[in-house]
Amino acid sequence: MEREQLKKFKNIADKILEELGYENSKEIILDRKEVSVWGYINQNAENSLYYIVSICKEQDFYNIDFEELQAEIFKGIKGLFAQETGIEKNTTWLIGVECEKDYENLMEKILAIEENPYYFKKMVCPYLQIEIKEFLKEIGSCQNYISYMQKQIVKVNRFVDFHEKNDMGYNFISKLLIKMPSIKLPIEKEKKASTLSEDIEDEIKNEKLQKIYEFLLQGDINEKINMVDDNIDDLHELYYGKAVDDE
Repeated sequence: MEREQLKKFKNIADKILEELGYENSKEIILDRKEVSVWGYINQNAENSLYYIVSICKEQDFYNIDFEELQAEIFKGIKGLFAQETGIEKNTTWLIGVECEKDYENLMEKILAIEENPYYFKKMVCPYLQIEIKEFLKEIGSCQNYISYMQKQIVKVNRFVDFHEKNDMGYNFISKLLIKMPSIKLPIEKEKKASTLSEDIEDEIKNEKLQKIYEFLLQGDINEKINMVDDNIDDLHELYYGKAVDDE
């Protein structure tokens, strides 16, 4: 049952990577039970790109020797894609870690893993079961996860709720966008006849939304929360004030 719960993260990663052009996952068999690992390849690019997705529980993550693990995975993915070249330079490893309450006690290890320059680019994505549950509930039968996340991340009301710790689904979306930087956020404005004042208002609004997204991409979310406090009133006014004006 625990393994099935963990695989929900892997299934979400499967869908996103498929949309990014990666082929179906192939399991990398390791001589250990505390972590499950899969390899992916994208041959649509000029040079083949590779992804590794692993899942484990919080306590296992805390105890695993990642120096040893990444050496085992490197050997495994080289065997999985034996005819391919450039694996050393073109592989990203997404590490999903299911946590009980929070992951503050894991931050030192997370930073050490992500800053390790050997083998692959490594991104650690800690999450709670409730975040996965809320994300899957809201996304439902949506066929395009990336498009959905791109639309949701720039909604100011959701960002405000996230800051107030009332939106677990948004919290998970923001983590995925940070930890899977291949997902881009296109911002396009519909061309239409408008007054100068409307154009200025749109530019201000778009600038704020873009800054929110750039802010989320800068690093770990929990380290940035306090930085939002000085601007939270402006965010409330931007969303709720505008809503009042429209009524």
